[in-house]
Amino acid sequence: MKHLVIAAAATVVLLNAPAQAQTTLLFNSFGVHNGSLHQLIAVPFMKQVEAVTEGRVKMNLAPQNLAPPPEQMNMVKAGIADVAYMLTAFLQKSHPALQLVYLPGASLRPDTDAAALQTVFKKFIEPKNPINDVVHVGFFAGGHGGLYNIQKKPIQSLAEIKGKKSWVLPGLTAQSISRMGATVVPGPAVRMHDIVSKGVVDMFCCVDMEHINAVKINQYLGAITDIEGGLFGPKFTVFFNRAKWAQISKKDQDAIMQMAERDLPKFGADLDKVAQNFRSQFIAAGVVAAPATPAFTAELTKVWAPMFEEFYASTKKHGIDGKALYEAYKAESRRLAAGG
Repeated sequence: MKHLVIAAAATVVLLNAPAQAQTTLLFNSFGVHNGSLHQLIAVPFMKQVEAVTEGRVKMNLAPQNLAPPPEQMNMVKAGIADVAYMLTAFLQKSHPALQLVYLPGASLRPDTDAAALQTVFKKFIEPKNPINDVVHVGFFAGGHGGLYNIQKKPIQSLAEIKGKKSWVLPGLTAQSISRMGATVVPGPAVRMHDIVSKGVVDMFCCVDMEHINAVKINQYLGAITDIEGGLFGPKFTVFFNRAKWAQISKKDQDAIMQMAERDLPKFGADLDKVAQNFRSQFIAAGVVAAPATPAFTAELTKVWAPMFEEFYASTKKHGIDGKALYEAYKAESRRLAAGG
């Protein structure tokens, strides 16, 4: 009887104990809500956060994008949204070491690249130059792009590029194209159609095949030159507002961190599958594709060499060994790709 009384008392205590409060966060996705960036990254991430926290952390999607792509981190810092993602290229001034992934030839595979970037970020970058404004939880990557000629002939020498105009994303990728001898016509990816369709440029580069399809310039794609390691492979950071993150229990913070490091790279690989499907369609429709020849690769290696030295120098102000960082990133991505 005594045990029954104790058990009954314990049940009363449990029934009257307050349930653990649910933390509800606002997730901003700047990707079009029916597009792959949203459907294959944002939606699965939101579901996984809720799953690994057993519903204690829930995310609601902002009905529309709340800030331009370069302002996603400032938006979350200000509390307009609680969670978002942003292209790391927009952190060039504050975090030059993160730009290692935009050096020409730096990409291998979206999943291994993102995982490798997280590893070297934690080892080399975060101790010296952390992302203080928000709580970074992980990276994901998209597929890398090559060199695209409007003519149906893959470009295979610097001589073929000299005097040509090329649309290119700003930043290190624009430097890569400029050092090849082209006249750079930079601009945001959303302006690609206007620039390419109106004949402003002779060539363009770097974005993946899904984006080429999305902005409807596939009819202007004549030939692809595949550069080993690509010319540009987008890498994104996913982050939380610091005050909102502090409302989450340590147990759930750890669960979210572990999930993000494990799953975000895989989500990026799904993005690349979509891009590769479009590539196959374009080639079937007559686009010519070829790898860069050894001679062209040697030319590129020579003209791009100063970019690597400039990158190594740019990381010194934060006390980071840029060369060791880059080599560690490449080695880790190769190790993971080999099944390590």
